[in-house]
Parts: sequence; C-alpha cells; structure tokens
Amino acid sequence: MFRFLKHLTIFLILLWAVFTPLDFLLSRRARESSHPGTEALYNILYKQIDADIVIIGSSRAKTQVDPDILDSVLGTNTYNIGLTGTRIDLQTAAYDLYRSHNKRPDFIIHCIDLFSLIPNYEVSGRSNYFPFFWDRKFRKKIFPFINFKLSERFIPLIRYYSSELEQMLRRYPKSLRKGYYPIDAKWKSLEIKPTTFTKGESFQDIFENYVERVSEEGTRMVFVLPPLYHEKTESLTNLDEMLDYYTSVGERYGIPLLNYLFLDISKDSTNFFNYNHLNMSGARAFSDTLAHDLIGITGKL
Repeated sequence: MFRFLKHLTIFLILLWAVFTPLDFLLSRRARESSHPGTEALYNILYKQIDADIVIIGSSRAKTQVDPDILDSVLGTNTYNIGLTGTRIDLQTAAYDLYRSHNKRPDFIIHCIDLFSLIPNYEVSGRSNYFPFFWDRKFRKKIFPFINFKLSERFIPLIRYYSSELEQMLRRYPKSLRKGYYPIDAKWKSLEIKPTTFTKGESFQDIFENYVERVSEEGTRMVFVLPPLYHEKTESLTNLDEMLDYYTSVGERYGIPLLNYLFLDISKDSTNFFNYNHLNMSGARAFSDTLAHDLIGITGKL
C-alpha cells in the first residue's frame, strides 16, 4: 500500500509539473484573444492609455457611453474601462489596475445604478478572467473578487474544463473602440418584475472608500445613472432611497449626480435591446446628451 501511494504521489507530481507550464502557455495565448470580455481586461492590464477622462462601470457603461462622442464634444481623450457583469468591487479594482501603469485621469465618469452595490458575489463571465490567472497584478487586485474554487487555484488546466475555451482562443476582429462595445441589436421584450435597490455593507464600504480616495487624489468625478427602459425604472420599489444614497455620497465629496433614468429615450423601446441596456442608436443619443451636459461640469481639462 505504501509503495502504491508513493508511486501515485510521484505520478501526480509529474502530471502537475507537465500541466502547469501548459496552463501558463494556454493562458498567455487566451489573454491575447480579441473576445470582447478578454480584450477589455487585457487593455486595462497592459495597454498604455493615459486618458483625460475615464469611464467606469458595468455593461451600462461599456455598451452605452461612446468615448468618441464625448471627445468630439469636449475636445478630450476619453477611454471606457467598463466591465460587463460587474459590481463596484470589480469596477474599482479595474480602475486600480488601470492606474498602476497609466497617468491619473483628470475626470472620472462612474456609471452607477441599482445593481452596483447589490450583495451578490456571483461573477458574470468568469471565464473572461481565467487567462490572467498568472499575472501578478491581476492576482493582487482582481483575484480576490473572482471566487476561484480551490481546484481552479491548484489543479492546472481545470479552469478551462467546460469553459468556452475555443471561443477564448479564437481570433476575432477587434471589437472595442476605446474600450466601448456598442450592441447593434433590436428590442427583445422580457418580463419585468419588481426590483429593490439594495446595498451590501462590504460593497458600500468599497464604494465610499474608493470615492474618498479618488477625491483625495484630486481627480474630479461625476456619478451617472444611465437610462433604463422606463418600465424597469417604474418597477423599482425604492427609487427615492437609491437616489438619496447616491446623492448623499456625492454631496459629501462635491460630486454631482446626473440622473438619466427619465430621459425621453427611455420611453422608446427602439433605443434598447433589453430593459437594462441601450442599443447602438440609443447609446449614441445618450452619449451625445451626456457629453453636452458635461461641458459645464468638466470645465477645461
């Protein structure tokens, strides 16, 4: 029995020694994919951007705020580091990664909403993060929020088991424009259920600590509530509570809140592809409105 266990241990060590370099090489290959989720993380981790204005948030930033439109109106260099399916923990971690090798931006547009602080620790699109497992900065800033399983941490290649590996390795046409990912799709009606704005205590702490830190660094900021389809906004049972909270945090640090939940385009489903997201034409209209509203706020950058 002892001999068997000894041989088994040696065999497992050899397998680990062989598969670990394969895991590393596969991850290097996958992180250079142009899949939108992977490309966004790659740019945040490695690309020298040095933007004057940085857009932060979830998919309601990534797919709805067009940096080119802001640049054309404001005469600035804007970049969108929004990450689909994220809440405030990953959004602020992404900003920290961006800042680790880029200059401090003059201005931050942070798209907040009813989902930003929700106490849900499930990560959407987890496989997008797998290729960066071996990166030291990633492990320090992002790793704690991905909830890697023990097997994914210590067994080589198992992260890629049953993940969409082929999709991750495939070469795509570059899909991001200054981090922005427009969605050219038509409205798809879905059932809208009553929604409640909730804020987990740890998420609230992350948010308020981040706002305080950015303010102390001298970077100006604006909170933006992007449009939702009007029936989604109407389903929110405690809208006033959400607005009061974000307003109070903003007032504490001199940060204005731009509320676009009641923008005219929110009443027209042709501007959306679902009740949470504008499509390409809706995003253009929203970005133009936002850009002109920012003229008086940003001043001369």
